[in-house]
Amino acid sequence: MKQILLILAVVVLVGCGEKSPTVEITDPVVEKAIRGVLEKPTGKLTEADLEQVTYLYLSNSQLTDVPKGLEKLNQLTRVDLYNNPDITKAQIAGLQKAVPNCEIRHDATK
Repeated sequence: MKQILLILAVVVLVGCGEKSPTVEITDPVVEKAIRGVLEKPTGKLTEADLEQVTYLYLSNSQLTDVPKGLEKLNQLTRVDLYNNPDITKAQIAGLQKAVPNCEIRHDATK
């Protein structure tokens, strides 16, 4: 009986369901921004983590292009890309098309 109670306690504390798959963010600037939003400085990022991200602050990040993968975060409602002088209006337009419900704030002039 004690063993059954111990097993039940472990299942309650640890859980028995599937965990959300981990994801790899290839752009270190984007990963840092995501971790900042999540307040998760270390550890693996999961799909469940990414589903919580609705805003990314990427201003002043020395980006030369709109980071790949932002279009996968379709729950984004706002992305700030100010002061990244190499990003073009065409790149912004491509991102806007990929995430139409997201406000993309920028100062691209090219």
